[in-house]
Amino acid sequence: MKGFVKFFGSFLVFSLILSLTVFPADYATSQGRTSVMHLKVGSSTLDLNGIPRGMDVAPFIENSRTWVPVRFVAENLAASVYWSQEDQKVTIVQLDQTISMTIGSSEIYVNGLGGKFMDVAPFIRDNRTWVPVRFVSENLGAEVSWNQDDKVVTIVFPGEIGAVTRVVDGDTIHVGLSDGDWSVRLIGINTPEVGQYYYQEAKDKMEELVAGKAVLLQKDVSETDKYRRLLRYAYLGDLFVNAEMVKEGYAQAATYPPDVKYADLFVSLERQARENGTGLWALASTSP
Repeated sequence: MKGFVKFFGSFLVFSLILSLTVFPADYATSQGRTSVMHLKVGSSTLDLNGIPRGMDVAPFIENSRTWVPVRFVAENLAASVYWSQEDQKVTIVQLDQTISMTIGSSEIYVNGLGGKFMDVAPFIRDNRTWVPVRFVSENLGAEVSWNQDDKVVTIVFPGEIGAVTRVVDGDTIHVGLSDGDWSVRLIGINTPEVGQYYYQEAKDKMEELVAGKAVLLQKDVSETDKYRRLLRYAYLGDLFVNAEMVKEGYAQAATYPPDVKYADLFVSLERQARENGTGLWALASTSP
């Protein structure tokens, strides 16, 4: 429980911190892009923007509700899932949205506020926590529809969530979005290129953070760079990927106007990494 409380303290502090390119005519902008997920009752394969994602269990219908394993569905909506054994509570975090549910209770808490009730309660079966797909998805901002003939649930999220299909290096990834596979350049950071010191370490760290996972992308001002890569901030639940790379010493802060929303944060994190001799700054910290 102490670890859980510590996590929320850190999350609240981080939330406070968070408080040139012309758009090509043939490019879809982030404002018009949605993310689509399909789940089929009895099937252990989930489809995210046309990319199949395997589950080790399948959704099922019980008491006229479609039940899904909370972790897999939430993580494919780019949310983090935390479990408190002591309280029998599951907490889902996506950016500044926090949903908490207790096993056996129909009350759901959204951003700390209770008073919302489901007509069913989450339960544990086969060591997994099962939740009604509609209520969780809608509280993360998605719309849910049901096809009775095909027994398929469709979840539509109004934004850019996609599976990471490839990690190019420490600051560039490929993500499968609803209109295709896109190269994404993370805003505000710069990592070593091929052949440079700490290139492989930075790439390995990015793979550790996002490879095979679903990320939520947000733009600043520019849509793309001159190489036609999307310019984005990337998130996995409460993890700000751009900031994490700088904080852990795998990337330098790199400010390119007009995309400067978190420039001060990145500069501050780089300064801390330098002072601590973290990552690529380790050699610099040992120099006279």
